[in-house]
Amino acid sequence: MRPLFKAGIICPCQIEYEKCKLILNLSNESNVSGRKVSSKKYKSWEVIAMFAGPGKIQCASATQLAIDKFDADIMIDVGGTGSLVDELKLNDIIITKEAYEYDICEIENFVRFKHELTSKTMFCNISKEKKTYFEMAMKDMENLIDARIKFGNIASGEKTIKDKVTRDELHSALNAHACNWETSSIIKTANLNEIKALSIRVITDNADENMERDFYDNWGQALEKLFLILNNMFEQDLLYELII
Repeated sequence: MRPLFKAGIICPCQIEYEKCKLILNLSNESNVSGRKVSSKKYKSWEVIAMFAGPGKIQCASATQLAIDKFDADIMIDVGGTGSLVDELKLNDIIITKEAYEYDICEIENFVRFKHELTSKTMFCNISKEKKTYFEMAMKDMENLIDARIKFGNIASGEKTIKDKVTRDELHSALNAHACNWETSSIIKTANLNEIKALSIRVITDNADENMERDFYDNWGQALEKLFLILNNMFEQDLLYELII
C-alpha cells in the first residue's frame, strides 16, 4: 500500500473555507494556532484545508504553518480571482503557471525586479508529457462545471482592481491573465521551502468598473465550480500522477 501524500489547501476567506469543507466533504475540524483546519483522506492523499484569513501576511503564515505542522507535500492556493483578459469569463477556472507580486513597486518598474517578485507553481517544472496528460484530464472535466479551465499567470497584490485602465495595464506589463490578493504569498512560501505548489482559482469578476457587483453576485456559485474540480482532481488521482 503506497503512503498518502499530504496536500495543504489555503483558503483566504471564510466562504472559501466553508465551500471547500462542504464540497470536499472535509471533517475533523479543529483549531491549530488560531486557524480552523479540517481534513479528509482520499486514495492517495490526506487533504488538510485551512482558513487563513485574507491578505498576503495571513496566507503566507498559514502556508508556513501547514508545511511545518502537517508536513505537506504540496500547497494549494484557492479562491476567487478577477479576469484581466476578455477570453476568461465568469466561472472559468485558471490554473496558474507564475504569480507576480506587482504591488511592491510601480507597475512600470516591475520588469526590473521580476525575478525576485515571481513565484512559480509546479507547472513550470513538470515534463511536457505530464502537463499534456493533465491538460487533457482538465478538458474532460469542463462539462462538469459548464465552464472552461485554462492555464495562465496571476498578478497578485493587495490592491482591488476595479477599473479597465489598471486591468489593461497589468495584463500588458506583466502578461498576467487574472488578479487577486494572495496567490503570490502562498506560492512564494512554498517555493522558499522547496515544496510543490498549485494555484487553482475561479473567475468571479472582470476587474473593471462592475467588479464589486459581479464579485458579490457570483462568488458563492463560482466557488462551488472550483471545488467540484478540485475534489475530482483528488478522486481521480490527477495530482498524484504529477507529483510522483
